[in-house]
Amino acid sequence: GWGYKPDYIINQLNINSAMGQPGHQELLPLTGKGQTYTVAGYCYTGGGRKVIRVEISTDGGETWSLTTITKRETPTEYGKYWCWCFWEHEIDVQELWAKKGAEILCRGWDDAMN
Repeated sequence: GWGYKPDYIINQLNINSAMGQPGHQELLPLTGKGQTYTVAGYCYTGGGRKVIRVEISTDGGETWSLTTITKRETPTEYGKYWCWCFWEHEIDVQELWAKKGAEILCRGWDDAMN
């Protein structure tokens, strides 16, 4: 059947990381020096591998900061991880604002170093 054709087989997934906060076109108010904002998202990898770290960048990927994984599912009885993990990181709003047109990027790593 078609489920065995290479074009349709779902093999292991690539690692995926996404941000849920800030939301699309969300405005961050500038209220004063030292103001922080929590960037948050999730990360998932295929093959039952464990997500070991998630990083964010505010300078186009030149430097990366380690986030805090806030929720991780426990492994199955066979040591596999089949659910995403949630992460967050505090950023300095004024520092982000000083970088005109700055984007916040995220990336994840699994225990196979993907």
